[in-house]
Amino acid sequence: MEFPTELERSIYATVAWFSLFEYPLTIFEIWKWLYKPAGEVKMEMEEVYGALEKSAWLREHVVEDHGFWSLRKAPQKIERRHERFLDALRKYGKLRFALRYISLIPTVRAVFAVNTLSWWNTRPESDIDLLVVAKPGTVWLTRLFVVAPFALLKRRPKERGRDPFCFSFFVSEDALALASLHVDAVRGPCV
Repeated sequence: MEFPTELERSIYATVAWFSLFEYPLTIFEIWKWLYKPAGEVKMEMEEVYGALEKSAWLREHVVEDHGFWSLRKAPQKIERRHERFLDALRKYGKLRFALRYISLIPTVRAVFAVNTLSWWNTRPESDIDLLVVAKPGTVWLTRLFVVAPFALLKRRPKERGRDPFCFSFFVSEDALALASLHVDAVRGPCV
C-alpha cells in the first residue's frame, strides 16, 4: 500500500475543498490555493504540476477534464463552472453600475466582492456580496448611506429580485485586521 506524500495530500485536500462548491480547479488554481499543513513551505507550481502528472496515488483520487481537476469519486462538470463564470460576469456588470453611486459617498474607502462572487462561481440565485471599508469612526453612517438606497429600490436579499446586493461586511480602515475579533485560547478576546 502506497502512502501519499505531504504534497499529494495537500493537492487532494485542495481539490476536495473546492469540490464542495462544485468548482473544478486548474493546475494554477491548485497551486495558488494549495492547502499547506502547518510549517510547510510554499511549493513551486512546477512541483504541483509534476505531482499531478506523475503520482499514481493522485491519479487514483483525482481526475482531469480539459485542464480542470476534480475528485475521481465526484467529477465536476466544467460546463457548470463556465455557466457560473458567465453568471458572475453579469453580476460584476451590475456591481460596476452600483459602484458609480457608492463611490460618491465620501466615507467609503474601498469596496470588495466577497464569497462566491470573488472567485467567479455564482449561481443565478446568488447575491452580490460585498465588503465595504469605511473611514474611521463612520462605519454606521457609511452603512446607512450605502444600504438605504438599495433597500428603497428593493435590491436587498429578501426582496425576491434578481441579483440582490448583500453588504456582508462593513469594516473601518483602521481595523482591517479585525484584531478585536481575534481570540487567544489562553487570554480570551484580544483588545
